[in-house]
Amino acid sequence: MKDFVVSIHDLSGFSTLSNKWRDSADLVADTINAVFSELIDLIAKHGGDVINFAGDALIVSWTKTVPGEEASLWKVVSQALKCSYEVR
Repeated sequence: MKDFVVSIHDLSGFSTLSNKWRDSADLVADTINAVFSELIDLIAKHGGDVINFAGDALIVSWTKTVPGEEASLWKVVSQALKCSYEVR
């Protein structure tokens, strides 16, 4: 079994915004793509991998790199927390 951390990053307020832009599907798509692009770069910077897109949210994982090494698990937890803090 692999040790890993999973986080979900939801775009706060996006549903309300997309309802306001109901008649501008291109604007909604362009906006979410621009935001996701920046988030994906930030997640990669912190060693995470996007494993799924769920509407206006990203599901991300960080996998322990050294099997059996406790320090590696804490490094993964630290990477996930730093990324989550920077994303907010």
